[in-house]
Amino acid sequence: MAYATINPAIGEQLATFPEHTAVEVETALATAQKAYGNWRRLSYVQRAAIVNRAAEIMRERSDEFSKLITLEMGKVYLEAVGETQLSADILSYYAENAEAFLPPSRSARRTGKRSS
Repeated sequence: MAYATINPAIGEQLATFPEHTAVEVETALATAQKAYGNWRRLSYVQRAAIVNRAAEIMRERSDEFSKLITLEMGKVYLEAVGETQLSADILSYYAENAEAFLPPSRSARRTGKRSS
């Protein structure tokens, strides 16, 4: 069964997307796992640069993204612009503070005993 995107304001079908096969899903998951392996080896500075670039793209293409939000979710355009800008601000915030939020630490060693 195909997935359809419907404009909630007028009920118009905007696009359809075919269902993925099990093989396609497994391939996507393997690709994501490989990407995660690469990502985790990047320094905070490298990660921050990538996340900041994503924020820049969101700001540069705010009109395009806001129109998509409006079409797909029925959100008022100006609210969609605000949502796009807020999302970009969140990305920037975490890029700027990632190192402080994620310092290396050791987890307590599990003993296998359950507390009552």
